[in-house]
Amino acid sequence: MAAVSSGMTRWAAAERFGVSASSVIRWVAEWRASGREHALRQGGDRRSHRIEVWSGVPLAAIDARADISLIELAEKLATEHGVRFASARSGAALTVTT
Repeated sequence: MAAVSSGMTRWAAAERFGVSASSVIRWVAEWRASGREHALRQGGDRRSHRIEVWSGVPLAAIDARADISLIELAEKLATEHGVRFASARSGAALTVTT
């Protein structure tokens, strides 16, 4: 941003920093609109907190029936509690971290 604000063209800044001109154009537009000079956080887990709130449901279901499938756990969450998760995500509530 400093290079462009000091007079360098977006194309020259892109070449100088080894990025595409379209990226510099987007970054400068965002910077001018928001005033933010840093990138937003990317990637990472942004959804596990949704299933963690419901972790007691699959754990109780497993206590009641040890051979319950992930699909059945997801269906149980949907029908009994009105929340929907992919069956694989339903298993995330069971992950034990050390």
